[in-house]
Amino acid sequence: MEKVDSRFVDLVNRKCRPLVFKHAVIDWSEKWTLDSISKLLGDKQIKCKISVIQSEEFQWETECLHVEITMTQYIDWLHDRVNTDNPLRLFDRNKFSCYIDYKYMKELFQDHPDVLKYVSWGNFGLDDRDGNDSTIWIGSHGAYTPCHQDTYGFNLVAQLHGRKRWYMFDPSQTEYMYPTRIPYEESSIYSEVNIRYPDLNKHPRFQKSTPYIVDLEPGDVLYVPRHWWHFVECLESTITINTWVPLDADRQSRLDESCSRLLFSSLLSTLGSVIDRKQFLNTGEELHESAVNIQYLQKATQDLIDNKLSSSDKCDLTYSDYDSKNEISDHTVDNFNKFVNTFKEELVTVGEMPLVRLATDKQLMCYDCGKIFCTDNVKKNKTDFVNNRKRKLDSSDIMESFNETYNTSEKVSDIKSRSNRIDIPSKSVHSCKDRITDKDCIRIHAVPSMCFEDYVQFLEDKFDYERTTESNKVSDVDLCESDDLNQQKSKITLHDIFNAILEPSVISHISSVLMNRIKK
Repeated sequence: MEKVDSRFVDLVNRKCRPLVFKHAVIDWSEKWTLDSISKLLGDKQIKCKISVIQSEEFQWETECLHVEITMTQYIDWLHDRVNTDNPLRLFDRNKFSCYIDYKYMKELFQDHPDVLKYVSWGNFGLDDRDGNDSTIWIGSHGAYTPCHQDTYGFNLVAQLHGRKRWYMFDPSQTEYMYPTRIPYEESSIYSEVNIRYPDLNKHPRFQKSTPYIVDLEPGDVLYVPRHWWHFVECLESTITINTWVPLDADRQSRLDESCSRLLFSSLLSTLGSVIDRKQFLNTGEELHESAVNIQYLQKATQDLIDNKLSSSDKCDLTYSDYDSKNEISDHTVDNFNKFVNTFKEELVTVGEMPLVRLATDKQLMCYDCGKIFCTDNVKKNKTDFVNNRKRKLDSSDIMESFNETYNTSEKVSDIKSRSNRIDIPSKSVHSCKDRITDKDCIRIHAVPSMCFEDYVQFLEDKFDYERTTESNKVSDVDLCESDDLNQQKSKITLHDIFNAILEPSVISHISSVLMNRIKK
């Protein structure tokens, strides 16, 4: 049998898909709870986002209501014990969600810097990263983050409490995602598509996409490769901590982002009204003066040139004054290698090796619980698993069927005793209900893709989604005709102009021309 380490390294190095490290940080959940966070923060006012749960109408960040609350008020709201002083008393938690999202931990817990050491990414080879380099997300059932693409680094996401569902799309499918820079946010490119209720008449190319869906459970860590699109929703009350890990490739992304910022700021300050500024600029973002944007562009260009001229990872500047989210550091070039090499020899999977295989016909996902299963006996069990979307099997029924296929009666202790052996038989699989927290026993799941027809069925089951197109499949000709028709139906707006100028491929071309001219 092929060695586990080479299979893992190959899987990650080719960045072919997101990975889930099962129960890799289960110990964190003991330290990061709603009650412990509430005790630390006391009466500290925290901004949160209020949005409608499962709305068929797309809601941008700028269209949501933003209020300030304390953690105590949030907990009281979750338990239906709000008083007249609680700003959340106006919102039925069965109809509205509350999201304390995207909070830098070093700012949120500035009065308790010692607790930032409770967050450690050392198990993933990133010994120098802790809570100071992380953000925290606290959300109620139904809270979500709009579909977007992060322009810098790769992402490690630790799920501490509750379950979260991730919908992901390969960056090679960007044209199917209808990218937009409105509302503008530095380091994020949004998708116009409503992922849970896609309008296929308005966004016909989305039908050519290949979704990847996974549910994260407490203790799981998700590896999101660079530039992968993702939409995230809370299935219940959740706590999540993540870190964006800088990469050497971010230098090019910074040049692209500096061009985008300069163009956007110039366009909005010249053409945009006060109303436009509120709609076009995302919550929390600020416009900078042209002089600042030009300086940002100069530094990004100079850094990219210096890096290409030097054989070493030369970088002696940071962007803390311009971009507090992602500072370039001297060790960015090593971050990806540190991450991969951590698991090259120390980590083996515990009997779930088939889950790392790329053969999609041997990977099945439970649509109810989000767990990913694999079987070599496809003919016998495929119908039960796949038809889960039609007849609602619960997870216990699925596991019973799964355990019948594989002999999972072996004790966890017996599996752990031989976990250092590389040649673990592929059929020695134990129930995913068992939790193994030893570093040598962290199990890796490669998130499988889903064909679009199954994705539509998934949306129909989960959200009563109804496809609006007459045919299930469309040709490239139909897509072009549909796009042309949509453009002819309405006049060109300021929104259209911004999106055309800031389109990712246009920005990349501008960056390329800029670099070529400077080199000459």
